Amino acid sequence: MQLMQPSETSTEHIVISKNRKYGMTAKEYLEYVRSLEVRLRMKEERIAQLQHDICSLQALDYAKDKITGGSPIDVSDKIARLDELIRDTNREWDELIEMREQAKTLIAKLESAKQQEVLTRRFLQNEKWEVIAVKMEITWQGTWQLFYRALKNFQKIFEGVD
Repeated sequence: MQLMQPSETSTEHIVISKNRKYGMTAKEYLEYVRSLEVRLRMKEERIAQLQHDICSLQALDYAKDKITGGSPIDVSDKIARLDELIRDTNREWDELIEMREQAKTLIAKLESAKQQEVLTRRFLQNEKWEVIAVKMEITWQGTWQLFYRALKNFQKIFEGVD
């Protein structure tokens, strides 16, 4: 997914072009931004595992009896896979940072500070509903009502970006 470098005028155009290209609703867009972090954390765990595997490889002792079968371990292949995974993850982190900034810009256009807060806490800070309700000092039901009003208003902003 190729995105332009953010600028004062390009940010909103990237969002709207992605919306039209992928047919995303405002909620789908915000969920995508939220899910990026989870996917990136999983990739970082894979990177850590590969790094551990590479460090755990031991030199072969050719003085011992030769065992046939299996395939030899090639450290260079593991290092190449690790390097590719790290580059891919770095690109995705850049995308996440850019998309979060775009989402922040659009969320900031909501008139209600409470609506801004509920969307920011849920989609940009990845907070659970229970945490949001406690931090905002409102009931669970109040949180949901606020969220749906905020999402409805955000949809209008999201669709209206030109």
